[in-house]
Amino acid sequence: MLVNMILKGNALAILSIALWGMAFPITEILLMHWHPLLLASARLLSASVCLIIILLSVKKTHQFKTIPWTTVWYIGGLGVGVGTVLLVWGQQLSDPVTASILVTTLPIIAILLGWSAGDEKLDWFIFTGVFLAITGGIIAAPSFSETTISFGGGEILILMATILYAWYSRCCQRQLNQLSGYITAAVTLGTGGLVALIGSVLCLLFGLIPYKLDFSTTSVTLIIALGLGSAGISTYLWIISTRMIGVTLAAFYVNLAPFFVMLANIALGGKLSFIQLLAAVVVVTGSIIAQLPRILKKL
Repeated sequence: MLVNMILKGNALAILSIALWGMAFPITEILLMHWHPLLLASARLLSASVCLIIILLSVKKTHQFKTIPWTTVWYIGGLGVGVGTVLLVWGQQLSDPVTASILVTTLPIIAILLGWSAGDEKLDWFIFTGVFLAITGGIIAAPSFSETTISFGGGEILILMATILYAWYSRCCQRQLNQLSGYITAAVTLGTGGLVALIGSVLCLLFGLIPYKLDFSTTSVTLIIALGLGSAGISTYLWIISTRMIGVTLAAFYVNLAPFFVMLANIALGGKLSFIQLLAAVVVVTGSIIAQLPRILKKL
């Protein structure tokens, strides 16, 4: 039973990151007409609305009556809303290569948070797995861009965003476990989107960002696709996977994102990258090694 749950949790984590990684080509198109902060707000709100519409259509809204809204606003607003704003702002101040490398620290951050809470036991299997996961992420990251890696001041914001996402994942796993993964994703994305929107509006009012957005049919269609798949369903799958295998092990698969971006580029006429393929193998190997004690114990 446990082995099946582990296998399912790993599969869901991989699928979640696949959907998240596929967002990069869509985001690149939208950023030509949208400011990053406004786009982040639209993406989160689109995800929440799409998930809620699905819930309404299948008439499974009874859990809305039991939602701890104070906790949801705290977790969604800080973990998703502020985290997304920091990530986007950090990418704008640095570059995609540096950002993608810094995000590979998610497994380390997840382990440290779990260890400080007494939920994680550190051993050489975990350390080896984390090392390989981060190595795979770093191997793949330079293929995002041909630009030289530089530090433009946004790196600390990206690290803060990564810490917040690890914290958000643990909170969904621990403090909102009485809610289904679907409800958890819908309400935290919604509160996060509202916080991001408030922040964006304030930035507009104070002249910190330009008024750059687009509501053409193409943009709206892409935002709905981005919100439903890469934010909505992806977050739902992520929450379920973390409840099955834990945040730390699920976090390893974040470093597979470049591999799935490569697949998206191939679908759009690009070429196979041996480096990204190698990186994917390294990340998966690290995840398997980290989980070996749990798997062997039940065989």
